[in-house]
Formats: sequence, C-alpha cells, structure tokens
Amino acid sequence: MAELAIRETAGQVQCLVKGELTIYQAASVREQLAALVNEHPNAELDLAGVTEFDSAGVQLLLVLKQKARQLGGEWALVNHAQAVTEVLETLNLAAQLGDPLLLTDSGNGGQP
Repeated sequence: MAELAIRETAGQVQCLVKGELTIYQAASVREQLAALVNEHPNAELDLAGVTEFDSAGVQLLLVLKQKARQLGGEWALVNHAQAVTEVLETLNLAAQLGDPLLLTDSGNGGQP
C-alpha cells in the first residue's frame, strides 16, 4: 500500500511517498496527489520511500508533472529510491521528467 505524508515549511510543500507505486497501488494515491497538485502547483515529491515501482507509477509521475505545468508550476521529483531509478533508466525517461536522479543515502527505498 502506498501512503503519503505532507510537509510544509516556509511555504515549501513536500510530499513523501512510502510504499509501492505499482499497478496495484498507484490508483490509491492518485486522487490525493491530483488534489495536492491543484492546491500546490509548486512542490517536491520525495520518492525515497518507494519500495516498488512500475509503469503505473511512471504514468502517475508524468500526469502529476504535466498537471503542475498546466497550472504554471513544477513538481520536482527528489530522493529517488533505487526501484524508481531503475525503471526510469530502463525506460530512458530521466530526461523527460527533467529532474536529476538522486538516490537516497542507502539507495534502497529509504529502508534501513
């Protein structure tokens, strides 16, 4: 199951994703993320806690970034978990998303 946590400090909104962003779980957070984009077109999406990731997760990220841009903002993807990086590199989408691929310290999805 995917879970979201929202942090807002000094006007900067950061959304942390924890769990799977797969075909089985992406839909469970899609509506929440879409509402956040509408409310905060400029934000960061922290992907360090993503444990599994597939094309449904890719589609979700592409839609979120597109929606933010339509609203005149930008959702930056940060702290990519290893699972996310592997899929984005395999699909050669890193440049399309426009964010540097940065791994967490452990590189294992934020797990100790």
